[in-house]
Amino acid sequence: MKRINILTLIIFLICNIFVLPIDVVANTDSVDVAITEYNTEKEFIDTTIAFIQNRRGTSYKGILSYASVIEDGNAKARELLNQVKDGLGEYAYYNLYGTINLTIEHEIIENKSHIAYSFSWSYRLTNEEEEYFNRELKKVLGSLNLNGKSEYEKVKAIYEYVVKNVYYVEKERNEIADRKLYTAYGALINHKAVCQGYSLLLYRMFNEVGIDSFIVHGGEVVAGKEVQDTHTWNVIKLGNSYYHMDATWDEMNAKYNDKLEYFLLGEKHFSKTHVLYGPKNIAISPYDYVHTIRINTKDSFIEKGSSKQMDIQFEPNREREYVGLSFTSSNPQIASVDTSGVIYTYQEGVTQIGIKNTSGYEERIEITVVDTQKEIIEEFVTRLYQLCLNRNPDPNGKAYWVNNLLSKKTTAAGAAKGFFESNEMKKLNLSNEEFVKRCYRVMMNREADKGGLAYWVDRLAVGMSRLSVVKGFVGSTEFTKICNSYGIDKGDITLSENRDLNYGVTAFVSRCYTKVLGRGFDVGGLNYWTGKIMESANKKEGAANAASSGFFNSNEFVNKRLSNADFIKVCYRTFLDREADANGLNYWLTQMPKGKDVVLRGFANSNEFNAIMAKYGIR
Repeated sequence: MKRINILTLIIFLICNIFVLPIDVVANTDSVDVAITEYNTEKEFIDTTIAFIQNRRGTSYKGILSYASVIEDGNAKARELLNQVKDGLGEYAYYNLYGTINLTIEHEIIENKSHIAYSFSWSYRLTNEEEEYFNRELKKVLGSLNLNGKSEYEKVKAIYEYVVKNVYYVEKERNEIADRKLYTAYGALINHKAVCQGYSLLLYRMFNEVGIDSFIVHGGEVVAGKEVQDTHTWNVIKLGNSYYHMDATWDEMNAKYNDKLEYFLLGEKHFSKTHVLYGPKNIAISPYDYVHTIRINTKDSFIEKGSSKQMDIQFEPNREREYVGLSFTSSNPQIASVDTSGVIYTYQEGVTQIGIKNTSGYEERIEITVVDTQKEIIEEFVTRLYQLCLNRNPDPNGKAYWVNNLLSKKTTAAGAAKGFFESNEMKKLNLSNEEFVKRCYRVMMNREADKGGLAYWVDRLAVGMSRLSVVKGFVGSTEFTKICNSYGIDKGDITLSENRDLNYGVTAFVSRCYTKVLGRGFDVGGLNYWTGKIMESANKKEGAANAASSGFFNSNEFVNKRLSNADFIKVCYRTFLDREADANGLNYWLTQMPKGKDVVLRGFANSNEFNAIMAKYGIR
């Protein structure tokens, strides 16, 4: 019998990018396992993986026998370790703490190899923590209302949740808390993680909703040079292609702006800041993912013989060069378009410009080429008539506005002001809601969204002028782009009424009309009292004086001839924003002989009234 000496060695399979020393077991005591002899590597590997995935212990030993001699035990060990890693799946693999240790005892007997493999490992989380995490994960996914949404909508909602709710923390106060920074548990439950925690949470969330994704690792590019680093992020499949996403960097980037700079990027842009180490067998798209292409001006007019850069917005929203896009013109004799999205015009007419991305998504716009700038301005004026007044222009009115815009006696904002303040518009007697909807159509070229509509209607309800709403729309990006599309100076609108200078003060005065006088505001009074408060050196004192001395001492209020009890009840509603309680009412009735001004000062100095003023920004 031929026998060689036993070779014993230890190999470590790194289970996370940040290598930590092996420590005490986090949750499960090691179990005694009978040494089992296996005839196939697969059976042995599957059993080892099952032990780790099912958290049945922290060690396992098995014996493999081979029909021939294996000379390089190290190479075979590394091969088996990689099989364990691949079989574990990314979540279980990265959630292990530190390394998987593999001890090998190798004997060659009668031209056969007998190898005993002893695996040992430890976990970052307890069983209870894993169970709690799984329950909370389902709650969070439920709160995102993903049912019925497209794959892209699901991916974006999950990614935005992680970016907004997890904060990057490099080191914790103790080792147990520090371990959790590397887990999906730390990211979801504690809202703190390093890059591995971000990646694990995204991986699990995507996996739960059926999105194909990977955890990858690599380095960083600084000033064009690769920096050897250990960083993890995610790669995800949308459509037929794979894209990078780095929630860790986007979370830190979100501190400065709201853009998702590292979301669904292709290799062309991502490789400017990241270097992928592994796995290398994923074919990443060279181009960024484009879900939607929006051309901000739907009806565009261009003068013959000129050129114009197309104004394109992408979803996801990012400013990139137009890589991976193709442009077409349905009639190149009227206008053509180059690879950078610049339109060149040759003769009058109408053509369709098409824009298509690498995923096959296409958007089209209609371009009208006109002979002179006057024709373009005529289209702008016609648009104002149709959208503001719901009719086609009359010849005299059209000529008036076209001449004023051509001669630059007025601007686009000035023309909009003229239409919205015209007698014809006033005779339409539009409700505040319909007026705001019309502003959206005219000045943003779209229907009002629910939140925006409520915002502007509220400003009108408290007493701000309709012109202030028009001015608000003048400042929008959409109106700027509309003006640019017609080659007209946007200009601005100057507000002169006091009620338009400060929303909070105006809303406060409007409230005083309702609470003290029991009616809505009148414009003259609103302008007077907002002006008095705004010119006060101390706006808080000015507001208190306006409410007490102004409204309560006004002829209108005095002429109501309220009883003492009713007077105090109005004080409660105005200064405390509630009805009077019996004890409070009785107390203030005892103070009335001292004079109404004393009572008013008492209410005006209350903490409740200070809180009301603070709500309106009056401090």
